[in-house]
Amino acid sequence: MTASQGLSIAGLTVRYGATDAVRDVSLHVPAGSVLALVGPSGCGKTTILRAVAGLVDVAAGEIRIEGRDVTRVPAARRNVGLVPQSYAMFPHMSVAANVAYGLRARRTPAGVRERRVAEVLELVHLTGYAQRRPAALSGGQRQRVALARALAVDPALLLLDEPLSALDPQLRGDLRRNLAANLAAAGCTTVIVTHDQQEALALGTTIAVVREGRVVQAGTPAELWNAPADEFVADFLGSGRMLPARRDGDVVTLLGGRWTLPAALLDTSRTRDGDRVLIRRDSLVPAGPAAPGGVTALVRHVEFAGSHTRLRLDLDGTELDLDHPGVLSPAPVLTLAPRPGGIVLL
Repeated sequence: MTASQGLSIAGLTVRYGATDAVRDVSLHVPAGSVLALVGPSGCGKTTILRAVAGLVDVAAGEIRIEGRDVTRVPAARRNVGLVPQSYAMFPHMSVAANVAYGLRARRTPAGVRERRVAEVLELVHLTGYAQRRPAALSGGQRQRVALARALAVDPALLLLDEPLSALDPQLRGDLRRNLAANLAAAGCTTVIVTHDQQEALALGTTIAVVREGRVVQAGTPAELWNAPADEFVADFLGSGRMLPARRDGDVVTLLGGRWTLPAALLDTSRTRDGDRVLIRRDSLVPAGPAAPGGVTALVRHVEFAGSHTRLRLDLDGTELDLDHPGVLSPAPVLTLAPRPGGIVLL
């Protein structure tokens, strides 16, 4: 991919008054790929999206879409398709009329407009719903209509702001899979804003984790999952903790020497001489007192979550989360051992 393809953001800064909402953000989204911007509420991810769409002023930096500098170009002339969080459908219009709205605004001839509406409704599997009104649609169907409307104008870039947040939790899994299929079929360069880690991992070709207006780390889902840049990324994407570690031969010590692990039980594929370990929810398992690498922990909280039991543990002042398959009713003190390969040396 060349720099002229897809979306390129260089040194982007956006200010609201005297406050930098976004500071010195640089990202590249290759043509046809999907960038997921993820981070906690108020971190600046939606501001990045709005700056790319042309809906907020840019204080510094540059935005290029397909090689064209659009930093100062009005939103209507950027050839961007936007799916807002609320979907913003016109309730008095049919599905077909909603999808055709952008084409009408561009004065697309009626015959071309009708063919394009039919194409995108077929893409999102809503051909039979063309004459329905939004009130007669489910939340998932409205989401697909909003996607079809954004795609109808054949945008150079597709922007989605929290596309699944308005849906019931039980619908989100199916709609996430449908959305992924729709985006793959459309082949459009896409940026998705979400606060949901699972959505980011499932939908993004690339993920950028945003914190306090800056990109903390960007890379493929596997790169961020397996080698987080810091504990914030580890915690946000997978409820992981990163602890200082010291390796001496075949032994790795944690918690200032109070926890000793056989190096053979760790995943050392990334490095053999690292000074940190990554511990996730599934890295530890309940074990007997003589288990290699065992450690005792205070059980601070137990929460049944259906397929697993979620525990908050205190290891000598360090809090960790543990997901145990099935039902577990632990005593106030629990002995744990590392699952082979479950703790990663970084």
